[in-house]
Amino acid sequence: MSAGIETAAMLVTVLGVASFVIAYAATRTIRAALPMLLDFLTAAGMIRLAADPSSWMSLLLVAAVITVRRMVAFGIAHDS
Repeated sequence: MSAGIETAAMLVTVLGVASFVIAYAATRTIRAALPMLLDFLTAAGMIRLAADPSSWMSLLLVAAVITVRRMVAFGIAHDS
């Protein structure tokens, strides 16, 4: 994996965690913060996938994050 892509994926992950912490501190609800974190993690996975599209582990990781993201969004939508 190229160093630039790895750095970009790590930066997106760090920004996602930071945005999660800020959103949670501002709202005091996981409902607002968790989808934001999962969106950033999805983006980081997609960036990593761009480096090596033939890697099954990267593909499975992105698919798992997207699946969790969809389940959380579904749960939040039906919980309100």
